Amino acid sequence: KDAIKVDPNNADAYLCAGNANMSFEKYDIAIKYYQKAVECEPENGDRYFHLGYALATNSQSAEAIAIFAKADEIGCSPEVTGQLYKILGMLCFDLKKYDDAISIFEKLLKKDIKNNEKIKNGLINAYVNKAIDAEKSGDLKTAIDLYEKVLDYDNKNTDIYVNLSKLYEKSGNKNKSLNVLKTAAEMNPEDKLVIYTLANIQKNNNMLDETKKNYIKLIQ
Repeated sequence: KDAIKVDPNNADAYLCAGNANMSFEKYDIAIKYYQKAVECEPENGDRYFHLGYALATNSQSAEAIAIFAKADEIGCSPEVTGQLYKILGMLCFDLKKYDDAISIFEKLLKKDIKNNEKIKNGLINAYVNKAIDAEKSGDLKTAIDLYEKVLDYDNKNTDIYVNLSKLYEKSGNKNKSLNVLKTAAEMNPEDKLVIYTLANIQKNNNMLDETKKNYIKLIQ
């Protein structure tokens, strides 16, 4: 506060005051200080990042997203940019803005920063949730396309193959439904869910010999 009194236009002083209040979980006060830092240096993306982080921590997600977007538009220092995209992606995911989350997570993967596995999982979850919404709305083609996209990032996830197979069957493409499950079964022959789903689809298609073999596998 003394530094602010000496120079009311000192952005670093407001930043320090904001950081101090964040450490004591006084988020509303911290936000006010970060806002002053932004006013002092409106062309400094890092100032917006700290404000966005405080807003996000204070459960003001929509406001945080807008501020983070401004920070990204202006540009931040390299050490801040990775954090910005991670938090922004998670916020968009939490608000069910899956398209935005997908765009952000894909951008992060291209940057090849640390914790890529967590970023990839965030991207996969965004695709899956968008696929679920598409299926609920009756848009089976979009749901199928989204699950196929997930396999570009994780082609060993048997749950995705099962969901994809069910969608193909639901859309009337029985051959594709069977082929998807056969691929999953070859990849993981001990997966009971895959074998059970495959047996049921084979039963629905009067493939009784294959159905019997897979039901036997389930009880072995």
